[in-house]
This record gives sequence, C-alpha cells and structure tokens, in this order.
Amino acid sequence: MPRDIAVHLFNRSEPFFAGLYAKNPRSPGGLPTAAVGTHDRASTKEVINAVKSVVGSGDRVRVMRMVGHGNSGVFFFPGMWNYYTTSIDYAQLRGVFAAGGRLEIHGCGVASETDIMKPGADPRDASFKNTVPGRFTGKSNGAGLVYLKRVAAIFNVPTTAAINVQVVSANDWSYEGDTVTVFPNGKFVMDSEGTRSWDLEAVARAADRFKSFILNTYAFKGKYQEAIRQLRELIAKYPRTPAAEWAREHLTVEDLKNDLMLPDD
Repeated sequence: MPRDIAVHLFNRSEPFFAGLYAKNPRSPGGLPTAAVGTHDRASTKEVINAVKSVVGSGDRVRVMRMVGHGNSGVFFFPGMWNYYTTSIDYAQLRGVFAAGGRLEIHGCGVASETDIMKPGADPRDASFKNTVPGRFTGKSNGAGLVYLKRVAAIFNVPTTAAINVQVVSANDWSYEGDTVTVFPNGKFVMDSEGTRSWDLEAVARAADRFKSFILNTYAFKGKYQEAIRQLRELIAKYPRTPAAEWAREHLTVEDLKNDLMLPDD
C-alpha cells in the first residue's frame, strides 16, 4: 500500500553521525522512516541509488533529511559540498517526493551569509564554544542563500537549513534557532522557532518561552487579568503545545493563584 515516508541520509564519515545512522531516529509525526548511510568519497550516483532502494513501490517521500557538518554555504555531504559542486544529478530524486514534500539540511550554519566558525576552528568539530552566531539578511549574493537556491532548484522541493550552530541527537530532529527555507522558484522565507509550524519541538520551545514571559512579567507581579489575556494569545498562537494545554487550565485568577501558589490580593 502506498505510503508517505521519511528518508534520513547520514554522512557516516563522521563517527557521531555513523552512530545516529545505526539508531535512525524516528521522524516526528510518526512517518515510517528509512535510513541511508553514505561517506565523503561516495559518488552522487551511489547516494541516488541508495535512496531509491529504500523507497518502496508507490511510496513517496514526505520529508528527506540530510545530516552532515556545515558552514556558510557549505555542507559536507557527497555531491553537495557547495554551490559549485552540488550535482545536477540529484534531480533524479525529484520523482520520489510526495506533493508538498520537503528537504531538510541538518548541518551547522549552512544558511548563514557569514562564517560561523571562530578563527582556526574546524567545522567538523563545531560546538557552541567554537562558533559565532550566523547572519541572514536576505542578500541575493549571500553564501547560504545562493547555495540553498541551487539545491532547491535541483531537488525541486522547498529546502530548509539553519543559520546557527546545530545539535543533532538520537531523539531530536528539531532545528535550533532561525532557519531559511528556499523554494524551487527562488523565493525564500526566514523562520524563527515559533513560526516553523512543522518543527513541533521548536514550536513547543517558543511556546514555553512565551509562557515564562507571561508568568514573570504579569502573573508573579499580581497582574492577573493581563496574564490571562496573554495566555489566551499563547493558546491562539501555539494551540498544539504543552504550554497551550497548561494555559487552557489557567484562564481564571483563581486557577492561576492556586497552581502557582500566589498570594491573595
């Protein structure tokens, strides 16, 4: 029976990513998930054939995730290294995507216009300690945007990458911070954690931050009616998050005071 699936591609030349490949973290939303392992010296043809081998007859890829190290306009993945070396042969994978499918590039700072590495630091060893924040202003010649436009045009699906350093773990496909999504026609959108609707964990983090702001700014200072008004806004903005569930149960002054053990007026 035809299915929508997720396909995850890991550059196993990096031992940590090889470990992730072995675990193949499940796709958020419960999509059936297939894994493809590759390496620095693999040919584009080998990667394409490996992807096609895990996509069943009639199946369509709802989301394809590529995992490797990165930097501004650079992604350490076979046939995807930079704007000039990204292989047109990847267009052979256009037919595996579902309508509305997307490509996620999980590498540090790929969408940034500027180098995110501190002087002398190696992108293959990126961390919060040896990187600086990336930058994206939408410049037409920005390294990240130029690269993503080419990738999106070749694969013919919306393609997303991050601006800053990223953390990939065995149970987390969420992006940290802002991302850029480029469409096949060259248009693009920059998203924060709160506006990337399909990144459920990022949206939940944004909702939690809003909740903390409401409590610290209003509820804990006795401004209960304003707190309730803001909680209603949180529910409307992030309806399918744990923070919204909590807010729905605290829309009266009494509920706020009781749960937060706030003093009576």
